[in-house]
Amino acid sequence: MINYSFIIPHHNSPKLLERCLNSIPQRDDIEIIVVDDNSDKEKKAYSDRRDVRIIYIDAEHTKGAGRARNYGMKEATGKWLLFADCDDFYEKGFIVELDNYCKSDYDIVFFDAHIQYDIDNKTSRQSRLAQLINNFLAHPESDYHKKMLKHGTNNTWQRMYSRKYVERIGALYDEIPACNDGWFVHYLSAHTDHIAAIPQKLYYYVKTSGSIVNGKRSKQVELQIQDAHCRIHNLLADTGAYDAIRPFFKGTRKLFKNFGLTFAIYCLIRKLRYDVSPLKVLFHKYIKTINETA
Repeated sequence: MINYSFIIPHHNSPKLLERCLNSIPQRDDIEIIVVDDNSDKEKKAYSDRRDVRIIYIDAEHTKGAGRARNYGMKEATGKWLLFADCDDFYEKGFIVELDNYCKSDYDIVFFDAHIQYDIDNKTSRQSRLAQLINNFLAHPESDYHKKMLKHGTNNTWQRMYSRKYVERIGALYDEIPACNDGWFVHYLSAHTDHIAAIPQKLYYYVKTSGSIVNGKRSKQVELQIQDAHCRIHNLLADTGAYDAIRPFFKGTRKLFKNFGLTFAIYCLIRKLRYDVSPLKVLFHKYIKTINETA
């Protein structure tokens, strides 16, 4: 029986992929599905491990990490799904912590990670999820802390998902160049309160220069990301997780710097039309403050 299915999108990083694979133990209850997203011929994914399957996506069907993860999910057979980026890796002994929840019937299990890990200096910044996990564990009956744990971050690699739950909900990753995991993360979180949290850091998120997350994106990609954020924010509003909604003007300065005033204003007008009203968010937070001080 397969307990854990690790799904790893890959593009042109075979050496980093090897490091990621080496951080995952070889056990009979583990399968690893690598989805090679149209890598160059000399940089395609490869592994001689018997627990690794590789799916190759050609140029005609490539649509980034979101589609790659969707392809991987179709092939997964494990009780639990975990998603890793090929340039990241897991903490030594992490599987022991996950084994404590293997036989549970939770829908989602959260865990902490080393964020923006510097390989050379062995340093990382504080994970926002760390505080959210601690708050949840200290106040497990708090609806607010539960919502913040579920919706306070977008990182798909800091969660372990029940495959049956994912299939029952019908969740899929957005097939866009960036922010492709946001909807998947929040849609799954919005439909369950049956969650658990591990305070230990089990994953290393290595910030790689030149990635689409950190680099300059095209106007088309920026609009796709904005649409994804609007859809997520409306979902958060429907579930009452207003404190997890990004500030309305977040990202505007970067848009102005990269594309000029006209495009930045255009994006703000689109947000006014499609996003959650900033007045609605402010009103919620005002009422929340009144109730807390009453």
